[in-house]
Amino acid sequence: MTIKTVSDLCRRYSTVSHINSSTSEGNTMGFMYWQLNDIWQAPTWASIEYGGKWKMSHYYAKQMYQSIYVLPVLEPYLTYDENAKISIYMINDGVANDTEQGTIECYVHDVEQFRPRTKFIFLVNTDDQIDSKIIYQVQYQALIQRARCQNQSQCLMRCWYTSMNDTALEVYEQTLFFARPKQYQLNNPKLNIVSVTNRSSDMTSFDIRIQADKPALFVWLDVVGVKGRFNQNGFHMFQNDKVLTYTTWGKPSTVNDIIQGLSVSSLNDLYVM
Repeated sequence: MTIKTVSDLCRRYSTVSHINSSTSEGNTMGFMYWQLNDIWQAPTWASIEYGGKWKMSHYYAKQMYQSIYVLPVLEPYLTYDENAKISIYMINDGVANDTEQGTIECYVHDVEQFRPRTKFIFLVNTDDQIDSKIIYQVQYQALIQRARCQNQSQCLMRCWYTSMNDTALEVYEQTLFFARPKQYQLNNPKLNIVSVTNRSSDMTSFDIRIQADKPALFVWLDVVGVKGRFNQNGFHMFQNDKVLTYTTWGKPSTVNDIIQGLSVSSLNDLYVM
């Protein structure tokens, strides 16, 4: 989360229009993080472990460098400030060859139910120009009232971009917490592994289906004894049912190998009850 937060800040200020004239901050065109180079088996800043397993930060790095990137920001990050507002940024690295159309969807949830409390959807256009701009702003207090979030520390916002031109573009979700994650009062989501099925003839790719009764934050899956990676991990689950893909490397594995080493957990499991 720390690495992603810094990267998001840098990407927001990636254009000339966001240069602060008094401090000269802005126009940030690069961000580096420690990906490899673990030469000992100990906790380090590297996003890939000594044995090759992806840490949560590496799954986030896969997301935070998307060429078209949506970012909800609370400014200032003080929910009791009566002037606080939420800005929805759209960051474009300018790699598209033509004008592209897409939608940005934002939903406000509480952590007790899957159904959102309110939502708004925008139609946006992108081109081949590097840009970082605010496409929507709303007063924080007005949004809270609209969503009827009596306990603000139980609510959050989810946003994502969907391309109308490139249907193969992977959709990544951004989450804006209205409080520190440790302040959320979470009920047991009752995460459950429903099934594991083979999806490739060479026994290197598996579909894993999980279910939950309530929203779950920072859902983390792990497979002990079979090296590989998930297509997504460390995510927030606001749906009852979700299917993920685990791709292995090395020798072929069986469904039983995956089942024996598979586990799922979330932020709720870290709470001391």
